[in-house]
Amino acid sequence: MSANLNLKQFNPYLTSKDILKLLSNKRTRDVLLRRFGVGKKQGETLEAIGRDYGISRERVRQIENDGLAILSKKEILNQFKPALAIVSHYLNQYSSLRREDLLLGDLTNHFGAKSYQHQGALRFLLTLGRDFYFHPEDNNHYNFWAEGEKVAHRAISVVENLVNLLKSKKQALDEKGMMVLGRQVAASKNLSNKAMLAMIEISRKIEKNNFGDYGLAGWSEITPKGVKDKAYSVFRKGQKPLHFRKVAELINLANFTDRRLAHPQTVHNELIKDPRFVLVGRGLYALREWGYESGTVRDLIMNLLKNSGSLHKEAIVQSVMAQRKVRENTILVNLQNRKYFVRNEKGVYNIKGA
Repeated sequence: MSANLNLKQFNPYLTSKDILKLLSNKRTRDVLLRRFGVGKKQGETLEAIGRDYGISRERVRQIENDGLAILSKKEILNQFKPALAIVSHYLNQYSSLRREDLLLGDLTNHFGAKSYQHQGALRFLLTLGRDFYFHPEDNNHYNFWAEGEKVAHRAISVVENLVNLLKSKKQALDEKGMMVLGRQVAASKNLSNKAMLAMIEISRKIEKNNFGDYGLAGWSEITPKGVKDKAYSVFRKGQKPLHFRKVAELINLANFTDRRLAHPQTVHNELIKDPRFVLVGRGLYALREWGYESGTVRDLIMNLLKNSGSLHKEAIVQSVMAQRKVRENTILVNLQNRKYFVRNEKGVYNIKGA
């Protein structure tokens, strides 16, 4: 094999076939081919292979392990160093680790429609490579490969700390904010965005939404379920009150996973019912968490005077207009309702009977 290869010359399928030819035992060769799915869309189960050979699953596993032990010897792998070096060079761009599906895709997509033939073969090469460590999928992480177990455990630690920080912040972050937070946790100012993202991508707990913001997978603004969660995501991204028709438009532009069209009236109905949203003007909504209170203009004035005591007209108008997109005259008309409010000789308003 040539001492130097570039990615376009890298052919995992042919390389794997060449390695497997070094096995003298035909059955061992066949077991490895089928287990890893070399040249196929996916590998076969121990049970399926055992059934064909009339042997137990445990015996198939033993044959597989024996074959891998033979082929992973240094003198054999040295013949294929250029191929393994391509994988190492690729991983070095990503904190020396990469989620398996992304790694397989990146290193085989130049084969186009036939890339599937090479993905099982590449997994086979990674398994043989002494420098590569595989971390299987669990509740917190996707399958991923790393250059050594220490690299994997460090990445897991960084991601766990990120998850805990996001839990305490309770707020999604754009990519820039996520990178800053990630570098703080990793204690590495020089870590590239590419490398930091590779760590984040191994986590099942952290996801990116349609607006490019990162947060915990269970948050409604990150993985929205239904129109109301999509609307919430739109508001969190926009950070300002919006008309329900505009909310519907932005939901449809966001291209959410389910691709369901949001109708303005449906959006309006969901915003009315959900306590996270407050009507602040004609068809205009905002998030309650921004400090907006529900109720009519009169209700707002009543609450204001209950909490603050007597106030001048200007203070009342300013406070209510911060909560509602209404004309000043609407507020003044409410203040003139003698059934609820009184004004003393100094022009100060209070609740009637207070």
